[in-house]
Amino acid sequence: MISAFLTLLISALNARYLGPVNLGTITLIILSVTFIQLFNNFVGGGALVYMAPRASFYKLFVSSYAGPWS
Repeated sequence: MISAFLTLLISALNARYLGPVNLGTITLIILSVTFIQLFNNFVGGGALVYMAPRASFYKLFVSSYAGPWS
């Protein structure tokens, strides 16, 4: 409960002092980082565990570290 209140307080202070343009820019950056993390978790998370006994170590290593560029 305290964490939720502090998060709301920080959001209100950011909106007041940064303004809507800067707050929107920060939001877009956070959104893009979130999309990258979701994609990397898809490639290197449960799929990697599923493929561990089925593929060679080298293929899994390269694909998990290369991420979307493999």
